[in-house]
Amino acid sequence: MTGEQSLLCRAALGIATGSATFLLPSIQRFYSGTVDAFDRRLRIAYLATRLSLYSLIFLVLRISPRGDIRVYFYEAGRVLAGGIPYRDFTSFYAPLHTIMDASVLLIWRNPAALVALPIFFEFTALYLWLKSARLLFPRHDRTVRAAALLYLAFPASVQFVCIDGQDTIFVGLCLALAVFLALRYREFLLGAALAAGCCLVKILPTLYAPVFFLELRRRWRMALGFLLVVVAVYGGFLYFHLDVWNTIRMLSLLNGAGGLPYLAGVLFNIPINAVTSARWNDLLYLALALIYLGVWRVFGLRRRLLQYVPSSPEAHVEQLRIVFCSLAAVDLTQLFLARQSWPNYLLVALFPICFVFAAQRPVLCWPARLLFATFGFISIIEHSYYEEFLHHNTPSLMRQALAAHSPAACLFLPVEIGLIVGYAWLLLLALRSTFLPLPPAQGLETVS
Repeated sequence: MTGEQSLLCRAALGIATGSATFLLPSIQRFYSGTVDAFDRRLRIAYLATRLSLYSLIFLVLRISPRGDIRVYFYEAGRVLAGGIPYRDFTSFYAPLHTIMDASVLLIWRNPAALVALPIFFEFTALYLWLKSARLLFPRHDRTVRAAALLYLAFPASVQFVCIDGQDTIFVGLCLALAVFLALRYREFLLGAALAAGCCLVKILPTLYAPVFFLELRRRWRMALGFLLVVVAVYGGFLYFHLDVWNTIRMLSLLNGAGGLPYLAGVLFNIPINAVTSARWNDLLYLALALIYLGVWRVFGLRRRLLQYVPSSPEAHVEQLRIVFCSLAAVDLTQLFLARQSWPNYLLVALFPICFVFAAQRPVLCWPARLLFATFGFISIIEHSYYEEFLHHNTPSLMRQALAAHSPAACLFLPVEIGLIVGYAWLLLLALRSTFLPLPPAQGLETVS
């Protein structure tokens, strides 16, 4: 399949799933019935849609997986042949990533097996997000159902997991497990779950760990669980003189479209070099630090306002409500401001993002659902279009192409703007849900 054909298929899938994203939350019958019946239907629908699409693409049509799956398969094959990451081959991934993939290939030596693994991860993550959201927001069951329906149909979930097999969903699973464990006061295991993401995929969970650390009362147990796993894995590789930090150094050099730095470079002729990259990094870290500080302070204000006893179960749940919504804010902030921003990072906190969208009073009206569905469509075609038709153009080359009225560049610019505006819009909703109480449940009873 050529790049153009792949983009056309993504566009067709985006239209189909975007239409489902628009329509599903408006169907009243999905909001009736018991909690168990809804959850059972959701699980069946997830497996039916994902496995049917997976079987059609990889088993019936026998289309070879593209993108990162080829790299996963190559590196896992090197491990099965006796190779060691960072010594016998260079890897962009965490120390245990290729070992995890190699264990899957022991069962089925086919690249398609590495796509099936993320589907299992996402199915588990969706179950954990749903269980946690019901415990955190018992008075907003309708909102939780709307978020689950949005997740089920959202284009990024279908494309990046079921077809591209992106490993980012494992980080989402780690966050979902962390919230689930926090509700059960398992802080040590919570820290170990976040560390597992750092060891198996990438260091991305370190951006979300401070949110848990600042909110949990037994935060040092979480820190201990996190550090023990990270030190054991990374320390073990360093002990054998394997340069695990090379992964972090290589990732820090990457730049690409999909975030505000690239768009600012195109519109305002800001070059991407060592100085500007450092400034963008500083801005990202400052924005994240403000979110961490706000999360830390907002519970204290709410506790005094609602007169919670600090160690009470009610206070613990209120803390985790703030954590749940702030995960969406952190995810969207790094997507918005990072120099290497890829839409598949939406998978990390996709359920909280869907929830904060569904939690606002006016959002289930048809214009808001249309905007959300359009954002989902853009999220799965933007990077593919950038790769196939612009060949990873830098901002300066993109400006030259626009000046020459290149059709590819002129079409890409509104797509890029739409993606980044979508990040900013959802980030504002996430911040609102983090720092302000949710609207009363009765405000969500009517879906137009």
